[in-house]
Amino acid sequence: MVYIKIANRAETQVMKILSPAKINLYLKIKNQRADGYHNIETLICPIAIFDALSFIFDQKKILVECNPKICAQEDNLAFKAADLFFKEANIKAGVKITINKKIPAGAGLGGGSGNAAAVLTALNKHYQTFSVEKLEKIGLKIGADVPFFIRSKPALATGIGEKLYEYKGLYPFNIVVVYPRFEVSTSWAYKKFNEIKKNLGLTNTKKRNKYPFFINRKDKIYIKNNLEEAVEPFYPQISDIKKDFIRNKADKTLMTGSGSAIFGIFKDFTTATNAFEYFLKNKQLIVFNTKLIV
Repeated sequence: MVYIKIANRAETQVMKILSPAKINLYLKIKNQRADGYHNIETLICPIAIFDALSFIFDQKKILVECNPKICAQEDNLAFKAADLFFKEANIKAGVKITINKKIPAGAGLGGGSGNAAAVLTALNKHYQTFSVEKLEKIGLKIGADVPFFIRSKPALATGIGEKLYEYKGLYPFNIVVVYPRFEVSTSWAYKKFNEIKKNLGLTNTKKRNKYPFFINRKDKIYIKNNLEEAVEPFYPQISDIKKDFIRNKADKTLMTGSGSAIFGIFKDFTTATNAFEYFLKNKQLIVFNTKLIV
């Protein structure tokens, strides 16, 4: 979470926060639990694409204004986060939250979870109520990715994504993100994964990605995503974009989370910029030229 500014305006404190997106460099689904969730292993990293949130505290009710509007206020994770914070803290108050969205919804980039984490962080900074550990437990009630965004540091995540182990030493790779302007439901993606695993078995991703990729001076991983193998057959655009990344000399390319966004990893900034400009010509795509936040 990146703080921009805290200021007083007409005796009202205003806070502004940048909420980053994320990508999964590695996502392995281990098994489905009795509660319906899945145990996973993932290396999750923040990237420099941000939603901007502003807060006016000590209001009579919770009000969320989102630009562009992506859902009803009560369905917005930012609203749910504020409502849950006040209930957990036993505080009778409200807050006005304005969100200027840059992170696409339904892209696997964690925009909604990041916004929820930003709300919890802002309210906790204002009211000085909970420890970070307690705030993460509150965040988990909203979504599995929310605890990660409260820290906003590269992490190995296990369980349903809530068990976080800080990962240090990542190279600050150049990242180009391509969003093909359609959403993929997370629950649908996991459902398809379960079906494919039961009926056909997943392909051996190590064979598809022949060579492991060094992500720092000592560690190397197979850049893979089990959900990609389940989602990609239903959305040929994902395959097409990945092929274009390879043609544009990406070192690696992968769908993030449950999709639909695809990213390319580039060690070289100029090569990344050339790929960004290539994808930018296609007006059906939303494209970002960014970096890992390490």
